[in-house]
Amino acid sequence: MLKKALIFLSFIILILSIPLTVYLSEIGQVKAENKVVYDLPYPGILPDHPLYFLKAFRDWFHLFFNRDYQKKAEAYLLYSDKKIAASYLLLEKGKEKMALDTLAKGEKYFLKIPFLMAQAKKQGQSFPKPLIDKIKTANEKHGEIIDDFFKKVSQGQNLYLLEIKKINEEIKKKLASF
Repeated sequence: MLKKALIFLSFIILILSIPLTVYLSEIGQVKAENKVVYDLPYPGILPDHPLYFLKAFRDWFHLFFNRDYQKKAEAYLLYSDKKIAASYLLLEKGKEKMALDTLAKGEKYFLKIPFLMAQAKKQGQSFPKPLIDKIKTANEKHGEIIDDFFKKVSQGQNLYLLEIKKINEEIKKKLASF
């Protein structure tokens, strides 16, 4: 009798767990769909490292001597993405002010991309569609990360963060024409 009761109970648990598992997996998928699918690169040395100035000089050097609009835009995108990723890591380390400064620098780098795209267009050059899509997706991801910062920084920093968000929205408007 006990054996039949255990089999029946196991059967009931199995019957109830399948719909519950499917329901919970669908909830997970909905949450994943709300996130922008764009992987940020590993930032390397963070701004709090003593040798960071060498990395900053290398980046400046690369941008200064790069004259092709598309390659320069790709470099700005890479450096901007790295700064956004670095800002997130700095925030996790508890360096809120440095994280916000790095986040702002990342968005200011990104702000140069629509200008480069417009300059290239004036000269008859065009950016490939996949690159334009990547730039737009990166802008969305940056906006998502900025929104996430609002949840993690102290309220005293919200005005600074709002300014960074305005830069992100300005970039989005400029990219709409491409």
